[in-house]
Amino acid sequence: MSTSHPPLVCIIILNWNGKDLLEVCLSSLFKNTRYKNFKVLLVDNGSTDGSVEFVRKNFPSVEILALDKNYGFAGGNNRGIFYVMKKYKPDYVLLLNNDVEFIDPSWLEKLVESAEENEKIGIIGCKLLNRSGSEEYSPGFLDPKMWVVGNMRRIEKRIKDTKGEVKSVAFACVLIKKDVIEKIGYLDEDFFPAGCEDTDYCLRAKAAGFRVFVNWDVSVLHLGGATTKRKTREDKIFRELLAKNGTQFALLHLPFYLIPLWLCYEIYTSFFVMKEPFRPLDPSNLSFNRDFARSLWITLKAWMRNVRDLPRIIRKRRIKARKIEYDYSELLRKFDMV
Repeated sequence: MSTSHPPLVCIIILNWNGKDLLEVCLSSLFKNTRYKNFKVLLVDNGSTDGSVEFVRKNFPSVEILALDKNYGFAGGNNRGIFYVMKKYKPDYVLLLNNDVEFIDPSWLEKLVESAEENEKIGIIGCKLLNRSGSEEYSPGFLDPKMWVVGNMRRIEKRIKDTKGEVKSVAFACVLIKKDVIEKIGYLDEDFFPAGCEDTDYCLRAKAAGFRVFVNWDVSVLHLGGATTKRKTREDKIFRELLAKNGTQFALLHLPFYLIPLWLCYEIYTSFFVMKEPFRPLDPSNLSFNRDFARSLWITLKAWMRNVRDLPRIIRKRRIKARKIEYDYSELLRKFDMV
């Protein structure tokens, strides 16, 4: 990477009623970013808490794209990506959650350097830490619900074996090369309001010939779901939409023979909660879900929603993505099938 002309990075921060989070996020961004060639755009998803006014007053260098309503994670980010690609033509776009705090001044420099190593590296993620300093996610290992989850301390050896290359990364803080956007387009807005769109995008990028990596030397603090956890009255609707997205993802990406197994798993886990996500579904690893009736109804409703949309889902099914050599042993091992 040329130090005299470093690549331009456009940082897109998505916000929805996160005024109390933006102070830490933006202050740490400007204080702990040694890399100089970057622009910052705040995409506001129709906030009503004064977020836009707060940023205008306290961080005047931040450009603001104020949307008329909440377009969700994919919709908000897509509008930001379109805006910066047209105005700045950056080499990279970095998607950033508003509940991230930066602790290493070299974080962006390291991500760009990793991406510049190989033209086929299209997406670079980082290590996400809880506020306590413990690891939050293990990017690239998909559980039966296809979320990027895990405990990196438990599977540290497996992570080291990947040498940085993974199947998917969480989009709380992710660097995307412009070539990826130009080739595969934007995030899928059908995953509204949030959930699975990041994994879906990574698989689409891999199907297009790009590689997905994590730079394990880059760590950021992540509050994790700070916006979505504020749901109170709307909690039931939000849970139903998340469940709908997970089922939609399965219908788009799983081989057909695994879809019935997926349904069995979701019904099973409506009654029981797994204590350890990387262990099989045996009695010692399960506890009874006291809220099983609600969980089962949400699961069934998610399937009903997707059955209604099945013609559209079949048309969208990622034919190329299915050519990726997935390792479904994680899913099958839950049922002692491997």
